[in-house]
Amino acid sequence: AAVGAILEETGASAVDLVGHSLGGLFAYCFCGGPDRDLVGRAVTIAAPGSFRRFFGRATPALRGPAGMLSPLARRLGGFGVDRLAQSSGPVGHLVALRRHMGLGATTRQQRRAWLDHGVEDMSGGDLAQLMRWIGRDGLTDHAGDHDYRVHLQSITTPTLVLRPAGDRLVSRDVVREAFDRIGTVDKRFLEIGRRSGATRDYNHADVLLSRSAVHDVHPHVVEWLGRPVSPRASGGEPAVGAVTRSEERSGG
Repeated sequence: AAVGAILEETGASAVDLVGHSLGGLFAYCFCGGPDRDLVGRAVTIAAPGSFRRFFGRATPALRGPAGMLSPLARRLGGFGVDRLAQSSGPVGHLVALRRHMGLGATTRQQRRAWLDHGVEDMSGGDLAQLMRWIGRDGLTDHAGDHDYRVHLQSITTPTLVLRPAGDRLVSRDVVREAFDRIGTVDKRFLEIGRRSGATRDYNHADVLLSRSAVHDVHPHVVEWLGRPVSPRASGGEPAVGAVTRSEERSGG
């Protein structure tokens, strides 16, 4: 619905999608769906291809409880996560630094703005779906008989997959899993961190919010979206001018 409204308002024939974290996973699902031709190019940042190891080594132990509690979670109206983030004091900052940002990557004012305006509540329906994905090790719909991962193979959208080298929330292997699954031959995997010449090993959220991201991250996005869109190809032959299944560790 949003894409349709944008196209009607602008008169454009297609949109470009840039999705961070779960937003990147939504971009994969959209590009693998019936409206895939409405997308010119896509960029995903720190986006998982599954929840197979979303909680690290604890994931296998959580699958059983998550699957059983998923139906109950749907009855919850919300958790007040946004109100907790907006509360004063250092707790929110400590949580952000632990899982989302590296020390020194953002200022206190930037973190405060993110906690006040960038954190939304999670409804019971959202939590139920996430728990179902963890419990079943798949990206299934509500009925449980449709796995969105299957449709990743039908993606023909030129896609840039960015992975922050210091991400402590989404591991490299689940980001790489998405890259390997998408069917387009016009795709690139970039891991950005100090070893590759970037300013820092970016974490899950500071890859967007750090001032140095303007030099280390944004140029890759701008360059990818600025490329001409080649004829779509998903089989053995790359589209003209395509970057064929490449993997790079790239800095600024």
